[in-house]
Amino acid sequence: MKKPPAKHSGTPNSQPSNNQTVTTTTAWWQGPLPPPAALRGFDDVVPGLAERIATAWEVESAHRREIEKTDQRDFYRDMLTGKVFALIFVLSALALAGLCAWLDQPWLGGIIGGGTIGAVVWAFARSQQRNK
Repeated sequence: MKKPPAKHSGTPNSQPSNNQTVTTTTAWWQGPLPPPAALRGFDDVVPGLAERIATAWEVESAHRREIEKTDQRDFYRDMLTGKVFALIFVLSALALAGLCAWLDQPWLGGIIGGGTIGAVVWAFARSQQRNK
């Protein structure tokens, strides 16, 4: 049986070494602005860049808040408008149903009134279902 060759520990290799060291640095942050050290680094590369980044963030934040405020205002305005028109529709339909009953056409008044009340109940139930 053959013995494996002996290991040479601590002796340099006779071939020239080509050792290279590669260092990778990764930086990340979570939030609207980089940390102060990164901002200083940006300023080192381009003077005034940190101030420009902060200003751009302030402008963008103000714009986003204005859009959200406008969207919310429009949503509530549309919701109120829908309720007003629904009320006008219901009152008109019930007035027409009452007029039909008064003109000796109770079956027509029942259809109009029942259909109106059924539509309102259906719409209310559907809106409650969406809110859950």
